[in-house]
Amino acid sequence: MKRPRILIIEDFEDAIELYADYLRHHGLVVLTARSAAEGLQLAREQKPQLIVMDAGLPGMSGWDATQRLKADPATASICVMMVTGHVFEDAERRAQEAGVDVFLRKPCLPDELLREIVAAVDALPCGSEVASAAAREEANRAAQHRINHGRQK
Repeated sequence: MKRPRILIIEDFEDAIELYADYLRHHGLVVLTARSAAEGLQLAREQKPQLIVMDAGLPGMSGWDATQRLKADPATASICVMMVTGHVFEDAERRAQEAGVDVFLRKPCLPDELLREIVAAVDALPCGSEVASAAAREEANRAAQHRINHGRQK
């Protein structure tokens, strides 16, 4: 079974490390970029199934980078998941206008990100072929653990 290729475009090193390590541990192929320009280049070269995009990137914003991805026939079909700490009321509207497919607000725990990635990849035309059953199972197990752990407090 082909493993999903995920590109994380994020400038905060701790977030890159946390998300990338967690997703790799659960069987995903993870590429990383620390700027929109680097991410756009990697997207064209590597053709990931999904991009996890921060909104507030240095140089070019995640919104602008998403618009460029969606305007380019070579990258237009890549699913873009924006994960942002922007609290502006219009952040989600701006993301939709840019062409973002999935919008998540930070803080976003790694197990929540994994669940959202698996759901998004499953929804792709070839999703059933590339989505990792192990990743789905682990995401569900992690969610159940958080639910159970929350009840014990």
